[in-house]
Amino acid sequence: NNTTMPAAMHHEDEGTRPSPASPSPAPQRKSPKDRTLELKQSMPITKRVSFDCQVSPKSKTSMQSSTTCEPHAVTNEPQGVTRSSSPLESELYRFELELQNRISAHGACHPKVAETMNVLGLYHRHMAKDSEKALWYHQQALSLLTSWKGGCVKEDIAVTLTDIGSIQDLTGDYNGALESFSEALRIFENVQPKLDESDPRMFSILRCMDRVSRKTHSRR
Repeated sequence: NNTTMPAAMHHEDEGTRPSPASPSPAPQRKSPKDRTLELKQSMPITKRVSFDCQVSPKSKTSMQSSTTCEPHAVTNEPQGVTRSSSPLESELYRFELELQNRISAHGACHPKVAETMNVLGLYHRHMAKDSEKALWYHQQALSLLTSWKGGCVKEDIAVTLTDIGSIQDLTGDYNGALESFSEALRIFENVQPKLDESDPRMFSILRCMDRVSRKTHSRR
């Protein structure tokens, strides 16, 4: 007795294959501005860098005599600058010699001294792989820049904060990194002419903030 099996039962025995579902709409991508607001709302700033860009220009001599910087970068500078046959140590010697020359030419608290300190910070981070000393140099540079009264160095402060944040991220100080990045972002958002999220510096900070924020959430 060859009874024809109903089509529905035939498919059930073989295993039913659901019809392909209609594709769900792709999640709407957040704009850089929305992502910036979201990141900033989740990262409270506990302290802010202060600086003064309203000081009238003064002569180099009077500015050097009236400017103080805390802590004193020169007296706290790591010692032992010597010539060496090692290429890395030779580079270090060259940068530290440049630092001493700039201190002699401009005074210990000049932005050019901070610039060389930031270079030394980058050297110790990327070449010598010494995060502790790299952070020290960047923090000294930040101290000099925030105490400078001879003109506006806001963008230099923001770049230095970004370097500090990168090292804090590298060493696992995620809260410190978020504070440094968000403060750098705040400064860049208020410079003139006004920058937007497509500026490479702004874009880099936003990426760093996003990366560190994800690390922070993954640890909870």
